[in-house]
Amino acid sequence: RGNGGAPAVAGLLVLALRSNALAAYALGNERAGADADGADGDADGGGAAPVAELAVGAHRSEVRALCMSGDGRLVATVSDGQACVWAAESGQCLHSLPCGYGLCCALLAAASHLLVGTKAGELKLYNLGAATLVQNIEAHEGKSVWAVSVQPGGLGVLSAGADKTVRTWTLEALRLADGTGTAGRVSALRLSAERVLRLTDDALAAVPSPDGKYVCVALLDGTVKVLFADSFKFYLSLYGHKLPALAVDVASDSAIVATGSADKSVKLWGLDFGDCRRSLSGHTEAVTAVRFVRDTHYLFSASKDRTVRYWDADSFQQLQVLTGHRAEVWGLDVSRDGGSLATAGRDRAVRVWVRTEEQLFLDEEREAELDKVFELGLEGGLRDEEGGMLAERALLGAQAGGDGLGGEDGNGASVQSGAAARRSLESMRGSERLLEALSTLKQEEERRGELAQAVKAWHKAGAGKSGSKCPVLVPNMLLLGKGMDDYLLHALRLVKAADLEQALLLLPFAGVVELLRRIAPLPAAPASAELLAKVTLFAARVHHRQLSATPALAPLVAALHAKLDAQLRQERSVVGYNLAVLRHLKDEAEAAGDGRLFEEAIAAREVVKKAAKEPGGGKGGVKNKSAQKAKGEKQGMAAKERE
Repeated sequence: RGNGGAPAVAGLLVLALRSNALAAYALGNERAGADADGADGDADGGGAAPVAELAVGAHRSEVRALCMSGDGRLVATVSDGQACVWAAESGQCLHSLPCGYGLCCALLAAASHLLVGTKAGELKLYNLGAATLVQNIEAHEGKSVWAVSVQPGGLGVLSAGADKTVRTWTLEALRLADGTGTAGRVSALRLSAERVLRLTDDALAAVPSPDGKYVCVALLDGTVKVLFADSFKFYLSLYGHKLPALAVDVASDSAIVATGSADKSVKLWGLDFGDCRRSLSGHTEAVTAVRFVRDTHYLFSASKDRTVRYWDADSFQQLQVLTGHRAEVWGLDVSRDGGSLATAGRDRAVRVWVRTEEQLFLDEEREAELDKVFELGLEGGLRDEEGGMLAERALLGAQAGGDGLGGEDGNGASVQSGAAARRSLESMRGSERLLEALSTLKQEEERRGELAQAVKAWHKAGAGKSGSKCPVLVPNMLLLGKGMDDYLLHALRLVKAADLEQALLLLPFAGVVELLRRIAPLPAAPASAELLAKVTLFAARVHHRQLSATPALAPLVAALHAKLDAQLRQERSVVGYNLAVLRHLKDEAEAAGDGRLFEEAIAAREVVKKAAKEPGGGKGGVKNKSAQKAKGEKQGMAAKERE
């Protein structure tokens, strides 16, 4: 409070900033502003002074690169203006270091130093023990540094930039001199320039082979150059990507090179002859990072499609798909033992994946992935295929003047039913179930026909005089212990009601005819009348032209018409009789007393409630209540008379 007991702060303003931080400002009143004018000479009559800012050590923008220590304990990430070092096990941010727009990073000297390559062409070396900037190098003439990688042995660094150069750097230790004039303990580490390789195009990625013989450089022209590490002379050119390769990595045995490109593919190359062994397809967007697991040919790849995929470079199979990121994945790294994996991306999240002891079944993973892709393809493709939708509507009679969907029938009445809006995985499975059921029933008929012929031949042979037994029918396990008619009804009931029409649409015409042949001889049963009528009528509407144009199917259509007409008439009479009985019971209950049933009673109660809410309705005592009751009875009687 200020002088005289007046509050010096009129309020507190809390702002949510774009950087994901919270800032609090104290708002002063007029008197506080006057006191401030007298003391500080401020011209404003009030003001806002910053009080506090709440900001957790984390990235405020998309994470552009990531690196992991060999033991998997530390993870370093870089973004626009910030580099963070994390504890992989606890997820705690250990250091938050200011930097420029970071594009790449690498941990050096047993994870004691962090090297960051920036968009301004600088290489920044940080000492993680003291959390300070040790060295800032103008490395690539003000152009972006796209990649940094540690050379075998850990004593050198390779950097690639947009200035069309690849540069090598040596890590040197600065030692303090002791009193005897000899070098003492190490005071700091420094990077010193060693060699420069000038190229014909921007270098997007550069990585040395683990044996130290070669350097693989991905260029903006879509090629990957393999050079000798000692002389930088040309060795191989890996050509095959349609778009530039954004990431390169070499297996531990220096036998396979993996490249990830903006053309959504991962290619595997042989380092001995430069042949493309296989192109791995699976990602739906550009591949941003690739990394081999040490001492294996297992490979991880990250992409802008928000997924991380696990591959086997020997069998060329996809082992697993890791989903979890909400935006593009930019960075990926694997620990030395392959037990943990770290990823980061545009969603500003750093995720650490741990290998488990659970067994991985490739068939199940592949089936789940195919189901997901198929489901997405159906949902997205059928919305855009207007021609296919128009064709289906034409089959359903949607032309003007016909009895189609959303139109009018021959009597001018609007049609309320129609096909489902889109296909789905469930409808496809329902169609497959129906086809399997029809195939099973056909095989069962063939088995029974063969049995009849075998029994006939047995009787002709003397009916067991030679000691042979009469052939018997072995139960078919596919029928689930049911008869043929019950099995067909069981297959129809397994299809959900919402997917039944689409499942019937997916059946071929031959399958529809076979289904109608099976339905025709089924015995009339009230429990299955509605289902059979729905299936038959919908199939007849969809395939009306084919059925009417095939004279051989006329007896089948006539038999179905006669059967369904008689069955539906019988069901309609049963429903009508039940409704008549219910109306009679209702009239008897109303004649026996003053009470009203069903809708009239509900309407009267609503009228009483509405009258009670009117002004003065709750203050009239017993007189008002009796009046409201009489009013409700009159309206109830009027409703009864209208009925």
